[in-house]
Amino acid sequence: MGRAFSMASLSRTTAPAGNASSTRALFVFIGADPHTGWVKSRVALDRHGFVLTGSEAVAPAGGDAAMLVGRRPRLLETSCDGVFAVGDVRSGSIKRVAAAVGEGSMAIRMIHAHLARV
Repeated sequence: MGRAFSMASLSRTTAPAGNASSTRALFVFIGADPHTGWVKSRVALDRHGFVLTGSEAVAPAGGDAAMLVGRRPRLLETSCDGVFAVGDVRSGSIKRVAAAVGEGSMAIRMIHAHLARV
């Protein structure tokens, strides 16, 4: 038999000293921080930096998204016409791979609809 998992050393990126803890299981959750600084002047973000989509999307200056794109944004569309966000970067997502894959599939259909009208 293999060896069992029994201990983990945990640390924060802001505090390098770790704490050892006894445990029998470990769930790894990577990517909880959105890295969206590069789009903040183009699409609306929530107060944590996640991209707002659909009815939550508003113009970055705080205006109405409908004014920005001339219509209400589609479910996964940002405040910028034709720009979609899916997966962990989207505000309100459940941060799971399967959900991100499903959202990506939905976004493909929305992108096709967008391209058909431009």
